[in-house]
Amino acid sequence: MTGRHRALHADLAALLLFALLARLAHRGDGLEFSIGGWLGTAWPFLVGVLLAYGILAVKRREPLPINPGGLTVWLVTLVTGLAIWGVRHSAIPHWSFMIVAGLMSGLLLLGWRTFGTVARRMGWVRVGNRFNGADRQPHRRRSRNDKRQLR
Repeated sequence: MTGRHRALHADLAALLLFALLARLAHRGDGLEFSIGGWLGTAWPFLVGVLLAYGILAVKRREPLPINPGGLTVWLVTLVTGLAIWGVRHSAIPHWSFMIVAGLMSGLLLLGWRTFGTVARRMGWVRVGNRFNGADRQPHRRRSRNDKRQLR
């Protein structure tokens, strides 16, 4: 699985969590929790993230760095999700909904990218092929005797 696929899966999981939290937060407001309701809340934003990945593919940019890939994913997802919500409900979303959706989706979509960047820089995770360095012995300089034996 490539880095682009991992990033897409992480973004889809983040948006499903975003929709789950939204449904649970508004459970008493006539929006009882159900799988169909949860997916109904999530799909406009899932379409947005897929559109964002399409844009990044056309521009030949990676989604992993926060800037510009992560910001592009977040903004396209937010605008698309809110636009689809507005068309579905025949209304402009309330300003408080736009703020909360923007903050929460930004936290979730940019948060895992930020954590990954910090983890790589702190040395908490390895970059590259994870199997290459696992079986290697520490490099030892050859002595003169070892070099003579090789000749």
